[in-house]
Amino acid sequence: MHYNFRSYIVLCCFAASLAGCSDGGLRTYEVKGTIHWGGQPVTGAAVYFYPQDSSDFSTPMAYGETDEQGHYRLTTPSGKFGGGAVVGAYNVAVKKGPGVPVDHPSKASVLPIVYAEAHTTPLKAEVIAGKNVFDFTLEGVSAYGDSTMPKPPDDPPPP
Repeated sequence: MHYNFRSYIVLCCFAASLAGCSDGGLRTYEVKGTIHWGGQPVTGAAVYFYPQDSSDFSTPMAYGETDEQGHYRLTTPSGKFGGGAVVGAYNVAVKKGPGVPVDHPSKASVLPIVYAEAHTTPLKAEVIAGKNVFDFTLEGVSAYGDSTMPKPPDDPPPP
């Protein structure tokens, strides 16, 4: 077969475009919002967006941290896919407490415990192409039996 120069150029451009898609072509979109509880903004909380389809390992979770006004903005792990989140349906978990790092959600939370895990949270979000704003109001009592922003208890003295 004989290929002309134009076909060769088109083939090279196509191959080059595929080489840049090592992340599977995932694109992230801006996701931000606020978290409130007991009529107050929740500050210093970790916010996690877990894909609802837990068998889809191609969609990364996204996370952020609330500021003094309860605002958060999401990013993906290590920034590999950029800021925001990939299009899809998410379970939204929120935690706040001593030793709750934003990138490792395994520690206890002072917020109502129902919001702490992907499989128990009632919070849902559907990320679409474009800008996304999700504001959430938490309800219920904290893990310490209080409906306001409690201070975590001091560690008991050693025996």
